[in-house]
Amino acid sequence: MMVKLPIFLVNTWHQVPYLTAIGCEVYGVVSVISGMAAIWSVTAIVVERAWVISFSKTSAFNKLKMIHAVGIVACIWVLAVFFSICPLLGWNEYQYEGYLVSCSIDLISHSLMDKTYVYCLLLLGWVGPNITIFYCSFCIVKSNRENNASMIDLMRATGSSITSTKAFQLQRIQEERKLWKISLILLIVWMCSWTPYAIVVATIVTGK
Repeated sequence: MMVKLPIFLVNTWHQVPYLTAIGCEVYGVVSVISGMAAIWSVTAIVVERAWVISFSKTSAFNKLKMIHAVGIVACIWVLAVFFSICPLLGWNEYQYEGYLVSCSIDLISHSLMDKTYVYCLLLLGWVGPNITIFYCSFCIVKSNRENNASMIDLMRATGSSITSTKAFQLQRIQEERKLWKISLILLIVWMCSWTPYAIVVATIVTGK
């Protein structure tokens, strides 16, 4: 994100698009790359946690190896770069925004081709990640609750004392509440960060 800061500062200082179309394209490319890569990276982290905690119970592949992590990171950045250069190749375009100091994709074009690019970014950069993160977070909390219940039943079956069972149960409840709070905070931060921008973009594109 710091790469595009000099472009913003120069244009702001001169109060005109001083760096012309080239500066706008660099600003736009960096914005798309950093935005999409950040969103997909957060989603990948949540999916990995859900896989290890919830989904790996029914699969032989239950641990993410370094080569898998490297492959996922590489795919994220390759896709982010791909979508960032699409406007340079004719699928939408980068334009200066209202104050002529920063740039983004063309949101007001009536061209179907340009609109499909915006819809694609909305789908892959907001709708898809949001659904994935919500579902995986729910699975993580649900799996944690089921594991806690299983451990308590096992302690009772093996004849553990009532005091130790209650102490373990209280500890698990506290841990579960902490997990719920962390998941809820992450979801709130995520929604507050991206939802307003997504709504504005969707409103502009649909003309409603």
